[in-house]
Amino acid sequence: MCGLGFPDIMAQTNTWGQLMQSLSLAHMPSVLVVDDTRDAAEALQLLFEAHGYHARCAFDGQQGLDAARGERADFVILDIDLPSLGGCDVARLLRNCPEFRYAPIVALSGQVDKRHVDGAIEAGFDKYFYKPVKFQALHDYLMSFR
Repeated sequence: MCGLGFPDIMAQTNTWGQLMQSLSLAHMPSVLVVDDTRDAAEALQLLFEAHGYHARCAFDGQQGLDAARGERADFVILDIDLPSLGGCDVARLLRNCPEFRYAPIVALSGQVDKRHVDGAIEAGFDKYFYKPVKFQALHDYLMSFR
């Protein structure tokens, strides 16, 4: 919880509205969605935001890596087949960063064969979801970490 207790937050806020905003931001999980299909990424972003997440998108592997390193996300959702830098490469690079060593990284892919799934898990993904993904299954998986 960001290291602040209720009395600490109260001391830093002047109104009930500011207090509620501070409390909600302190508990709002963040998710980064990286998918080169812009409509799919933005649709997931909207669904996550509707469920109380702070969500943002990137549309290729390098942009996703830069976004993850720039503003850490609690959860990273990566397409496997991305331009500029593949999802497995992004996952490997993130796993080498101390702040992402244990962060949930989820693969989204249209590739359904065992070789792709095994390769993703070996690259550092925690879970592999097939496209099209049911949002509730993805949301339930992420909530298991909270």
